[in-house]
Amino acid sequence: MRKTKTAAIDLTKLDDVAKRIDVHDARIGEVVGSLSRIDQRLSGLSRELSDLREQANRVTAGGDFDAADGIARDIAAKDASLAAAEAARADIAKQLGRLIDAGAELEAEAEQAFTEAVHAAYTQMLEDLRNDLRERLSPVWSAAVAAGINVPARVWWAGNFQEVVNGMRLLPPDRAVPGAPRSWPRCSSLDVARELVADTETEQAA
Repeated sequence: MRKTKTAAIDLTKLDDVAKRIDVHDARIGEVVGSLSRIDQRLSGLSRELSDLREQANRVTAGGDFDAADGIARDIAAKDASLAAAEAARADIAKQLGRLIDAGAELEAEAEQAFTEAVHAAYTQMLEDLRNDLRERLSPVWSAAVAAGINVPARVWWAGNFQEVVNGMRLLPPDRAVPGAPRSWPRCSSLDVARELVADTETEQAA
């Protein structure tokens, strides 16, 4: 018994998207690293400011106002550095958010590419099967036509393949299978599909 070969899945487009995802993930890693470093910077500035304020309180309480003025200038500089670091962190966080959104789009694109690849392979497999059936059934069809014999529904299936496999577009029972001579019995695609299932089960059992 001949077997219809399974069509290979072309993952070229998916591979391309996967490479872009790898680059994107690397970029996210870089941004996360930048965010971690600036968080450490903010933590250090906060500790330094806390120490300076405690120092300012001590010298002010001791009456050393000149020293207190110097510390106040240091505090102002640290505050400015802290504000700049916080602004930079906000920008990096926004950048990370945009990268995450773009990553979700890439994942959706990868899923679509995979779906398209599988669909293309499945469509090709069906076409190969259709051609194989036409080749195998052609002699029987020709002989039946020549002899004026009514051919079983499974023979007609080769001429009505697309209607059957689509599933959602099965012909109603009152329509004849396309391509069948008018003298042949009327048969619906549903009957054809049932014949196909029966034949397939018989072949698998064998």
